[in-house]
Amino acid sequence: MKLDNRGWGLGFLIVIGALFLLILIFVSLRIRALTHQTKSDDKSDKNKTNENTTIDSSLYETLEQVLKRAGESYTINNSSLIDNIDDHITVDYEELKSSGYIESLADPSGNGNCDGYVFIKNDYSVQPFIKCSNYKTTNYDLWVD
Repeated sequence: MKLDNRGWGLGFLIVIGALFLLILIFVSLRIRALTHQTKSDDKSDKNKTNENTTIDSSLYETLEQVLKRAGESYTINNSSLIDNIDDHITVDYEELKSSGYIESLADPSGNGNCDGYVFIKNDYSVQPFIKCSNYKTTNYDLWVD
């Protein structure tokens, strides 16, 4: 290129500006993509933690259902007792176990056995409540006699 007294010119300045702008856009898109990928990795790690919590919770909910079925069997076999109550009775795990309605309430976390009881209303509805080392049914303490 031949340089004269007028300098490089407006055309050359526009080309250099356009190249600089393209490089700036490319770099900003790469930074955004890397940042987005990092956030996605963080979210997936949080989801894995939540899945483990959900699995543990579902194991305890299954244990509650086992206790509920034992309470329902107790209710069916002791209908004369249920018919004579005013409002409700509570039958604890030990009573259900000694009567042969349930074998054990093994804590899913491996910390021994859970404790529990069933709340039976005079309309034959059964509500299970369990208390384990890492889990307790909502309102567990409400109906303990």
